[in-house]
Amino acid sequence: MENQEKRTKREMLYRNSLYPKAENIFAFRPKLVEDIKDECFIVVDTNSLLVPYTTGKASLEQINTIYRLLVDGNRLVVPGQAAREFAEHRVTKLKELYQQISRKKSSLSLGNYPLLEGLEPYQKAIEIEDKFNDKIREYNKCISEILDDISQWYWNDPVSVMYSSLFAQGVVYDIEIDEPQLRQRIEKDCEYKLPPGYKDARKPDDGAGDVIIWFTILELGRIHKKSVIFVSLDQKPDWWSQSEGRPLYPRFELVEEFSRVSDGQSFHILKFSSFLDLYGASKEVIEEVRKEEVQVRIELLQSSPKSNLLLLASEMERELRYLIASMGLLEKSQGRFLADVKLLEPYGFTELEKANYFWSIRNKSVHGLEVDSDDVSSAIEIGLSLLRNLQSIPHEVHIVHYPGILIYSNPDCTSVYESVKGVILETRRHPGDAFVGFRIFPTTLTHFTQGKIVSWEWNMNNVWEAAWYRDPDTNEVKSAWASSAEFVGRDLNNL
Repeated sequence: MENQEKRTKREMLYRNSLYPKAENIFAFRPKLVEDIKDECFIVVDTNSLLVPYTTGKASLEQINTIYRLLVDGNRLVVPGQAAREFAEHRVTKLKELYQQISRKKSSLSLGNYPLLEGLEPYQKAIEIEDKFNDKIREYNKCISEILDDISQWYWNDPVSVMYSSLFAQGVVYDIEIDEPQLRQRIEKDCEYKLPPGYKDARKPDDGAGDVIIWFTILELGRIHKKSVIFVSLDQKPDWWSQSEGRPLYPRFELVEEFSRVSDGQSFHILKFSSFLDLYGASKEVIEEVRKEEVQVRIELLQSSPKSNLLLLASEMERELRYLIASMGLLEKSQGRFLADVKLLEPYGFTELEKANYFWSIRNKSVHGLEVDSDDVSSAIEIGLSLLRNLQSIPHEVHIVHYPGILIYSNPDCTSVYESVKGVILETRRHPGDAFVGFRIFPTTLTHFTQGKIVSWEWNMNNVWEAAWYRDPDTNEVKSAWASSAEFVGRDLNNL
């Protein structure tokens, strides 16, 4: 009877243990990410450690540079639990890479049709096939050599080598675990759906992984009295307060608990791409990582197909908006997915029927209509194909290289145009991120920020005749344009 009374009392007053001092709920004011980024600890989750396996050489180099600065400042932390989980999942990433490369091997065979031997087109096709097969054999040999190299990777793949150099000493933070205390925390979290980890209760470790990482974060705050940015792709409701299946804010229970043990310090969660942006990575690297995050989030949401569907739809809308803005098609946009996707037909988008099917299932899900689970699964598969199709459409990306350039009306650069400035754009061709060149255009607008990707938009009512400028890198006088309308491109993130 006594134990039953204690259990009942605990259940009734569990919020008191969450918030021991109720007045602190109103008194606490967390610091902004920008205000803590130069002094806080950066704690990296397992899923973020795995992201570099899907990035290119340039991204790996920039990730290494950012990590190195944090390591040298003794501010980068890899929880021991995350390191152990990385050891388990790293080989999966390499197996996936091996499988993807292996499937690139090709063959070309028209087949043997004696009846067609008298036809000239058949003989010509055989000749072309022989020429192609020589190249295909050469191609397959390269693929085999790549696979041999991958198979030789033990712990010397590029990512593991980078981590070995960075994390050898002083980065991995391994706390002592009191197993009864850990189990008690997990049971309470699951019973009341408290963060973190209750969503992982069915995992083999009963959800211990997230709680151990959280205990690591709490110990950092308790000992060092510093704020923490947790770099994680996990966006489940045991870490985030959500709306419409999307994360809005880190769970307040976590924010308050961290503040309480750290004497008022702040706790934030950032996606890996947002972390890279915060510490100065290039827009190309951030975009490459962001696209990989979408795939990871889809994998993490396998237990919630409808959330997958809405996530895919949101990403497709974003990709489509970026495409039509970069390609100068905004004037023709109707702001509706199916209408706008038709604008891409001349540029190689050929799956309108699939897009209609996907969007119909998406609409039913959004409006709460009953949707068969097989239809949802089929729509997700189709949606991934559509997203890859959108991402493969050739287009140019325009990045502000220098804004606010003085423009002159004469080649001696002595007479300044007072009413206009120049904006130098760096143009890159996608997919592939190939550099195209730099171009300068006139503008009366002042919103341009170096490094921002902008839409391809023009004001044809404002036109300037021949003009010159001084190259900001070399001070060399150059022709700006013979005649040009006003460039008015907007930051793609603000569209």
